[in-house]
Amino acid sequence: MDSDYDPHEHREVKRPINNLEAFMDMLKGNLGSGIVALPIAFKHAGWVVGSVGLILCILLTIHTLNTLISTEYRICKRKKVPLLQYSYAMETVTEMGPSCASKCGKFYWYTTFIFTICLQLGACMSYISFGAGVLEAMVNSFLTEEPLTKFHYILITMPPYFCTLFILNLKVIAPLAFTANIATIIGFLLCFRYLFVDLANLIDDRDAFGSITKYPLFIGISIFSMQAVGLITHVEYSMKNPKQFGGLCGMFPLSMYVLGSLYFTIAFFGYWRFGDEVKGNFVLNLPPKDIIPRILNTLFFFSMWVSYGLNAVVPVDMIWEELMEEKFKDKHPFWWHFLLRCIVFIVTYAGVIAIPNISLIITFTGAICMSVLGIIYPILMDSFERYEVGYGKLKWRLIKNIIIIIIGIASFGFGIYSGVLDAIEHRKRSNHTHLQQLIVNAIMDEDDGNNNDEYDPHEYREIKDPINDCEAFMNILRGCLGSGLLVLPIAFKYSGLAIGSVCVVLASILLIHTIDTLIATKHRICQRKMVPLLKYAYAMEIVTEFGPPYAKKCGKLFKVSSFVFIMILQFGNCMSYIIVGASCLETFINSLPGTRHLNRTHCILATITPYFLTLFIMNLKSIAPFSLAANITMLIVLCLSVAFLFSGLGSTSDWDVVASPNTWPISIATVVFSMQAIGVICHVEYSMKTPEHLRGCCGMFHRAMYVVTILNVFVGLFGYWRYGNEVKGNYILNFPPKNIKTRIIQVLLFFTMLVSYGLNAVVAVDIIWDELLEQRITKDPHLWNFLLKAGTVLVTHATTIGLPNLYLVVSLTGAVSICTLGIIYPMLMDLYERYENGYGPKHWILVKDIIIIIIGIACFGMGLSQTILEAAKHGTTDD
Repeated sequence: MDSDYDPHEHREVKRPINNLEAFMDMLKGNLGSGIVALPIAFKHAGWVVGSVGLILCILLTIHTLNTLISTEYRICKRKKVPLLQYSYAMETVTEMGPSCASKCGKFYWYTTFIFTICLQLGACMSYISFGAGVLEAMVNSFLTEEPLTKFHYILITMPPYFCTLFILNLKVIAPLAFTANIATIIGFLLCFRYLFVDLANLIDDRDAFGSITKYPLFIGISIFSMQAVGLITHVEYSMKNPKQFGGLCGMFPLSMYVLGSLYFTIAFFGYWRFGDEVKGNFVLNLPPKDIIPRILNTLFFFSMWVSYGLNAVVPVDMIWEELMEEKFKDKHPFWWHFLLRCIVFIVTYAGVIAIPNISLIITFTGAICMSVLGIIYPILMDSFERYEVGYGKLKWRLIKNIIIIIIGIASFGFGIYSGVLDAIEHRKRSNHTHLQQLIVNAIMDEDDGNNNDEYDPHEYREIKDPINDCEAFMNILRGCLGSGLLVLPIAFKYSGLAIGSVCVVLASILLIHTIDTLIATKHRICQRKMVPLLKYAYAMEIVTEFGPPYAKKCGKLFKVSSFVFIMILQFGNCMSYIIVGASCLETFINSLPGTRHLNRTHCILATITPYFLTLFIMNLKSIAPFSLAANITMLIVLCLSVAFLFSGLGSTSDWDVVASPNTWPISIATVVFSMQAIGVICHVEYSMKTPEHLRGCCGMFHRAMYVVTILNVFVGLFGYWRYGNEVKGNYILNFPPKNIKTRIIQVLLFFTMLVSYGLNAVVAVDIIWDELLEQRITKDPHLWNFLLKAGTVLVTHATTIGLPNLYLVVSLTGAVSICTLGIIYPMLMDLYERYENGYGPKHWILVKDIIIIIIGIACFGMGLSQTILEAAKHGTTDD
């Protein structure tokens, strides 16, 4: 062996990853779906055999994969090549072994390649099954009608999982892997709340030794849960410092030490807690109606989503580099690569539809692929490589390797046999349990107690086409996830990275509280007046009757001003959706070769027809399916944006952590706008079948706001971090216009803005029709309603032509309407309604409401003035 040649020094890796990124990728790759099946593995083996067996499997895994990496290094050193992937290393090492092995080089290459592909596809299938399972448990706990089956949820996961295939390398996914690791760790920590309580008698109620026929199932699940050999070798190839991968204190052993402790804790206490009732995914044993399991399901779904992308990129890269790259490098390689990703996606979903049970997927993948790639082949490779140099005293290495190979072969054979028997048994059981039990959402919020408890306004509402909880959630999410999200990076520019992040979180807390207060106060007013429903403007008028004498004189003022501000808000929203849609259309068309250049005005005019058609959607019940589709497309847009936001990130020292306080009001107004679609929220509350499910910490509004807050921080932080002071009013316009992903984003975003325009415009049309026209027009009401819709479209488009700057529209609307309707008026309403009943000990509610009103007035005044100054300074032209 040539000691002067070091393969690591001659590697040329595109986008190398550092030690922390490697550690996080391995942690995420191994901290996946396998760990949730470990309690059922203990069920198969018993807690004594399971405990000993799991520890032995952990030690075996560390040894075999360390052997694999070190042997590959020695082969590269002997052949004087910087890198050999697993399959090529298996082919090459046969030349160093006995003569019978040298004839099997191609066989080992093909089998290694195929088993690695199958392993990654099996891992992806398990992530789909796990994600669909937790989504089923989470969503079905909210449904009041017959819940969907797991098959439906497998199909629902397709759009978000498909987006991960646009992540082309491990460097890009490392930040997501880090976030998913945190989410998974938090999830398992929350699990401990259930695993460590109500424990049975371990000796009497739990089997210490399981059936010996089930031991192979235990081994298959255990090996699968702790070995992601395809990912681990891929990480080692991609490291900047591969020398720090193996050894006792390398990145791989360190990750296994952390994982091993977690594996044992989950497996042991999971079986101890649930016993023979434990499911293939023990998370599904947790009470579905509790808030913590719902949080767990959300965290685990995100983690599985990242894990799918992390593992799916491996077979795509392998197939492309080994079989397709040379053939198609000059023949539209992007589209062929995209087709390959789609095929991988379809194959994994077809497989999980055929075998939806996660424990069966894990058993077969562990028995077939991991036994070969993680046990047999690494030890064969070591044996062949040491053939010429010897196996140590008494050939102890050869004896040790033979024993391990026998263990691997036994695991392979018995694992398949037991897996087939278990699959047959599961199929027989599933024939009798196909229909799942209906789970009803029982989490309700309590009222404050100073009202007419005998009268419940919700029970007396008569609503045409009421919407259910899921439709309400989708409509609120769609109303809040609009154009405001796109301007958050420039809001961070005006406030700085630190102030921007803090501002988003604080604004979210403030607005959740104020809107919750608004909904609760309106409910109490309806109880006191014994009416089923009061819209915002009328509630503001009536509540003055409960307040001090001077307030009673202002009822009409509050009603009219509420009506005006709501209309300004809805028209401002519609204008922002027009601007974003027109900018997408403008960039898309102008990037095409040979097309005539269009300006923003031309594109705004071009959107009149499609935007007008959305107003034929008569109510929120009709638009709910489109809201679901728009939410999915917005999620896809955000996922595709990750490729641009995470590429070329500079040091945070290059940008302002804290910007000038003079521009903070503009940033605050923008953040406030991005957080609320108050017109839509109120309209949703009026239209809900179960409006009591809207508010409260687990209500539909809160859940939507939790999602919005996370996305706002993510987009604002990384958008400004990536583009700095060059960021535009719509950060999508910073993307390279001729890039294929940019064009896909523009098409999807245009559709999202189209639906959002319809969702907000229908609110404005309904308000004007109900309040001003319906009672006055008795002749040809359909014609007048049509003219109203046409007028709404023309007014919003004409105003947008005069003010085509997205950032100015958003900041003005946020400062004027949201600060009034979302902060000041809800607190005034609460103060007036509580005037006769008191404000609690030491008037703490009065003090709290006054402070919030002052904050709202400050945001209104400073936001409006600073936005006007900004418009005067830079003009009102497009972004």
